Amino acid sequence: MANNISILSIKDTNSIKNPVVKAIAEQMLGVVKVSTEKAYAAAVRPNEFKLPADRNSLEQVLSRNLQRKSADKRASMANKALALAMRPTSERIRDYGQQLGQINLASPNSVATELRNLPVAAEIKTSVDYLNSISRKLNTHVIVPQYMVVNPVVVNPNIFRAQQAKDELEFRLHQVLCVRETEPTLGNDEIALGGMAIDAEMNTIPIPELFVDNFSSSGVAKNYLPPQQFFSPKINLRAGNSWPKEYVVTMHMAEKDGSGFSRFLVELWSSLKTEITTAVATAVGAGVGAGLGSIIPGVGSIIGAAVGAAIGAFVDWLVRMFGDDVFTPVSVAIVVPSLGHLWDGRAESSPQYATFTGHGGEYRLTYDWRRTFEAPPPQLQVRRLTGKAIMYAMDHENFGRNPQKNAEHAVNLPLTALGTNYDLNIPPLGVGGEVRLETRVKATLIDVSSGRIRVQGELLLFEGDSESSNDLDGSQPVDFTLAPNESRLVTVVVRNTDEGGDVGEVKFQLTNTI
Repeated sequence: MANNISILSIKDTNSIKNPVVKAIAEQMLGVVKVSTEKAYAAAVRPNEFKLPADRNSLEQVLSRNLQRKSADKRASMANKALALAMRPTSERIRDYGQQLGQINLASPNSVATELRNLPVAAEIKTSVDYLNSISRKLNTHVIVPQYMVVNPVVVNPNIFRAQQAKDELEFRLHQVLCVRETEPTLGNDEIALGGMAIDAEMNTIPIPELFVDNFSSSGVAKNYLPPQQFFSPKINLRAGNSWPKEYVVTMHMAEKDGSGFSRFLVELWSSLKTEITTAVATAVGAGVGAGLGSIIPGVGSIIGAAVGAAIGAFVDWLVRMFGDDVFTPVSVAIVVPSLGHLWDGRAESSPQYATFTGHGGEYRLTYDWRRTFEAPPPQLQVRRLTGKAIMYAMDHENFGRNPQKNAEHAVNLPLTALGTNYDLNIPPLGVGGEVRLETRVKATLIDVSSGRIRVQGELLLFEGDSESSNDLDGSQPVDFTLAPNESRLVTVVVRNTDEGGDVGEVKFQLTNTI
C-alpha cells in the first residue's frame, strides 16, 4: 500500500498505532485533563490554584472557555473540577500515572512546565532516527488506516513544470445531513462548521467558522453543489522538501449560539501543538523547538496525529466528566506519496464521511479530497461533451387542462482542465405561469489517463404564484459518468413532493468525445 494516497481517521488515542506516538498523545491527553482540573478549580479558589501568566498556556485557554459558560454551568463545572483536584494523591496517580498524578497544582507554573522538569517517561523516550523512520510510514505505522485507495496511477513528476506553484490539495464539503436533531428540540438547529489544518511543514491553517444551515428536523440535508472548498489557502503540495507528505484536518461542529466553542478549539489546538512539539523534542533529547522540522522532516504528521487524537479524546472526557454539551471533533489525515499520485487514476477521492455527535444529536458530513493543477499535464487529452438536453415540465391543475411544455438545448462543451466544473448552461423551463424547472448540472473531467467525464448536479422544481417563484417543491440529484467515446441517454425525473402533481423531466443524450 506504500504507493497509494491514503485517507485515515483519527478519533482518539486508540487511533494511534505506533506505541511511541500513542504514548506522547496519551501523555498530552493527561496534561490537558490535569490542566482542566487546575484551570476550572481556580475559578472557585484562585489563591490556591494559581494560573500561569502565559496567555497561550493550556490553563489560560481552558479558563477562557469556562468563562464563556453561563453562571450556573460555570459554577457546576468549577465545583466538579475542585472535587477532582482535591482527591488523594493515590487516586490521582491511579488516574494520571506516577508523574502527572503528583504534579503540584498550587504552582504558578503550567502543568506542562512542571512535567518537563521531571525525567522523560520511558515509554516516550526515543531517537531522531526512529521518528524519521515512522514519519515516512504514516499510513501503516502511525495511524490506524480506515480507508485505502487501490490501483494507483503514478504520473512522472517531471511533467509538472518547475514554475507551476499551484499543485494543490483541496478539502471539499459535499453535504451535511441531520441524522438526529439535538435535544431539547426547541426551534431549529443552527449549525456551524470550523476547524484547523496542519500541513507538511507544521504550519497551522485556522479554518474560520462557516455557517452551514438551519436544520428543522431529522433527515434534512444541506447540499453543496458544486462542492465547497472548506478552507483557504489550499494546501500547496510543493511546499516542503520530502515525500511522502502528510496533512491533518480537524473539523469541529457547533450550534451557532455564541458559546465560543469553535474559538476555544482553535486556541486548544494551537496550545496543544506547541506542547506536543516540545514533548517530541524532549523525547529525542533535542532542545530544538521550532527547528524540529529540520531534523525530522516528517514530524508534522506525528504532531498532527497526536494533536488530533488528544483533542478528540479530551472532548469525550469533557462531556463525560463535566456534562459539557458539545459536538466531538473529528480529525482526518491524508498521506500523499509523491506529486504524481492520484486516486485510482482520478484527481478526486471517493466520498468520505465524518460523524459528529453532541447535544443529544448527530450530524454526518460528506467530504472528499481533490488534487488540482495550475495547468493540465501535457499528456492530458482535452475532451468534449456533446449532445442535447431534452426538457419537459407539467403544471398540474385540479380543474381543467394541465399545461405542459417541452424544450431542447444543444450541449457542446470543451473540458480543458482536470477537476474543473463546467456548467452545461441549460436555461430554466417555465410552464403554466406557476412552475419552473431548473437544470443545475456541471461536467467535470475526472481522469488523467482515461479521460472519463462526470456529469453531476440536480434538477429543481419550483411552484408558486409565478414562474419566477423561489418556492422549491422538489429536487432530484443527477450523477453519471461517461467513458471516452461513450454515448448515454439518462432520464431524470423530479416531482413536486410538497403539493403533488407537478413534474419535470430532463433526458440527457450526451457523448464523451475528442
